[in-house]
Amino acid sequence: MSEEKDLYEGMLAKAATLIPGACVGQVLPYPAHGPIFVRGLGSRVWDTRGGSYIDFAMGSGPMFLGHAHPEVVEAVRAQASQGSTFYALTPPAVQLAEKIVQASSAGDAIRFQTTGAEATQAAIRIARAATERQKIIKFNGSWHGTYDIALTSVGEGGAVVADSAGLPHSATTDILIAEYNDESSLQQLLHANAGDVAAIIVEPVQRGIAPADGFLNYTKAAAERAGVLLIFDEVVTGFRLAWGGAQELYGVKPDLACYGKVIGGGYPISAVVGARELVSLGDPVNKGSSKYVFMGGTLTGNPVSSAAGLATLEILQRSSPYAAVNQLAGGFADGIRDAAVCAGVHLHVTQVGSIIQLYFGDIGLVKNAGDAARADLGAGKTFAKLLLERGIFTVPNAKFYVSVAHSSEDIDQTLESVRFVLKRM
Repeated sequence: MSEEKDLYEGMLAKAATLIPGACVGQVLPYPAHGPIFVRGLGSRVWDTRGGSYIDFAMGSGPMFLGHAHPEVVEAVRAQASQGSTFYALTPPAVQLAEKIVQASSAGDAIRFQTTGAEATQAAIRIARAATERQKIIKFNGSWHGTYDIALTSVGEGGAVVADSAGLPHSATTDILIAEYNDESSLQQLLHANAGDVAAIIVEPVQRGIAPADGFLNYTKAAAERAGVLLIFDEVVTGFRLAWGGAQELYGVKPDLACYGKVIGGGYPISAVVGARELVSLGDPVNKGSSKYVFMGGTLTGNPVSSAAGLATLEILQRSSPYAAVNQLAGGFADGIRDAAVCAGVHLHVTQVGSIIQLYFGDIGLVKNAGDAARADLGAGKTFAKLLLERGIFTVPNAKFYVSVAHSSEDIDQTLESVRFVLKRM
């Protein structure tokens, strides 16, 4: 035990020296006390101190099958032994492309990217090239990645403001921000910027917030009336909510759909799907034309990532676990709500399929970012820290991802800890 503690403290000290924030992502979950994970299997992860945790972060969503699924591991091992990358087409990439296109309603063509951010950025480029317009409408509180116009939000007086230093001024002039689940907000922006808008980009489920009845249908119809493209950011929801993602669940066909997370089975890969005339703008044969859209990179369509993703999608297609996982998540969400009532804690819980999010505070229903902004983030951090002490790993104030690997026993054990923590709070 002393040796494990020394290893942990030494590694954390080294990370604090070398890596500002001592974290690898945008979220700083537990400052000054880790954890540092060394292994994952199924629904659990283990840290350098020997601690075991039920994991609801699940790599921020990709691990829908759970950690180290044996079929995915074998697919990765087999491909890695044949070569890790070639900067050329490989059989796993072609086969993965076929699976994704078959499942998506957005179109019959696909181009791979490496990250979710790259996929949404490429889709926006396609929309601008196709329409010869510049402005993009997104929704306040949405998350589309780390490029310039994605890192914007609504500030005082409704002005668009940058969420990061170092952004060019154009980042806040080329983006228009509507309120999610607010049809009038969207329509006002389309009317005021008629002829200037290239696309509307939306997370069909924004963070953990479900679309209001008819909202996505309205958004699709509004886009068609204005002659703009509708982009679904399905990086989170694709192959998680259903085989056909949010497109299938809500019956809305976008012009372009962006994928990531689940399609890589824990390895980095993303994609844009749409009609051939749109996606072909990224065909390198069109270099030199005024509408050519650059879409590529060193690891684009990487064979190891493609093999992992192909194995993941084959398992999902074969087993169709969606009804069972969504039912498990629904019971989990209900249990958290009941625990909050019993503890006298103000807590709003949203649940869409296998995605759950918690909002602390007396804030009522959460239908958009304005409602979510009233949540008590301090309480959310305390809740996550106390759960961690009881062997439950979550990211503070972020989504709980229920996976195929989670069992009813995992949920029961977690709810026992939730009840204990809420009473303590």
